[in-house]
Amino acid sequence: MMGESLRRWRSELNTKYIQKGLTPFNEFGKITPSQWEELVAQKTSAEALELSARNTELAKRNKHHHHLGPGGYYAKEEQFRKMDEEAAAAGNINVTKLKVRSRNWIYARSTEPSGSNLKFDKPETQEAVSRILKYAEDKETGSFNPSRERDELSLGLGNKEHTGRTRGLGKRMTWKQGFEEDRHMYKKQGKDREASLDLQVKALVVKALEEKGLSIELRIVMVPPRELALVGSCPEVPSSQGSSAATTPVNRIREPTSCTLVVLIGRKNTMIEVATGVAHPPGGLHHNNRIPPDYTRVEVHTVKPEFVQWSIDYPTPDGQVLLEEVMNQFILWHKLYIILTASSPPVQCLEGVLEDGEILSPSRDHHLPKMT
Repeated sequence: MMGESLRRWRSELNTKYIQKGLTPFNEFGKITPSQWEELVAQKTSAEALELSARNTELAKRNKHHHHLGPGGYYAKEEQFRKMDEEAAAAGNINVTKLKVRSRNWIYARSTEPSGSNLKFDKPETQEAVSRILKYAEDKETGSFNPSRERDELSLGLGNKEHTGRTRGLGKRMTWKQGFEEDRHMYKKQGKDREASLDLQVKALVVKALEEKGLSIELRIVMVPPRELALVGSCPEVPSSQGSSAATTPVNRIREPTSCTLVVLIGRKNTMIEVATGVAHPPGGLHHNNRIPPDYTRVEVHTVKPEFVQWSIDYPTPDGQVLLEEVMNQFILWHKLYIILTASSPPVQCLEGVLEDGEILSPSRDHHLPKMT
């Protein structure tokens, strides 16, 4: 919440002062000239101006403006409940029978705070509401069969649901949370997808080794979660005591190093790439908190489209939990699931013993191939 307030305030300073060539020293006496110069430089840089222009174009596409305020849908729950009661008392029950997200979307765009007398500032919004109510009626008669995000709201608005949030419930509400009643759909193709991903990963590993002229037989050792080891020539040994990531390649880096972030998927714990970024040496603090021993800081650069909804283990101070929300930010990622894509110190294999959690490379400069 504090992070959002700070961003909103900086945006207001940009709109009211920087873009008009004014200074805020009379109104905000605690802002120093050096701080103001730094903010002006940031907001007038080529990157900032390009981002502002892009956001302006996106804002123009929004035809139906809400009246929620900074608290969003969550802060309006009590008001919407009262509007339901007022609508029911007046006999206007069409909106109250809608799905929560559809009802919220309509209430948020009404210029009147009373549920008994809904009014909208644009004819286009009134037409959209009429379409939403018509699809809801068709659903009751059986002529329309909704399917998760393809419901009366998305069809009434005439555009697809954005994968990063659930309309009518808030920008931080994922589909999995927003469409709770359709949770079973997430497992519909799980078995086929799992088998397909397993074959793809194996094929990529073999191809990468063949391109380097290597003929090492690789085996994936299936061990308890967070203790995955890719084994080449060294035999496995029982897990050692202490942290499961105590001897990972990440522990040997002394400077920021390019990397791939992976996760384990399916019953066979298939390793899949979800993002790329830069791993930083372990230790230290993250947002003034001590970093857990099995984790390190990673700056996220790119995210695979199919994993934008993947939740990270430690949310940011602003409450961001999805990979798509933390682009170009620092997050904590488990060391075992970080594959270094730049040169790192060689792995030692002493007397045929492989430390638990190590990723063993066939040669000094060869690393696990990039996976998709």
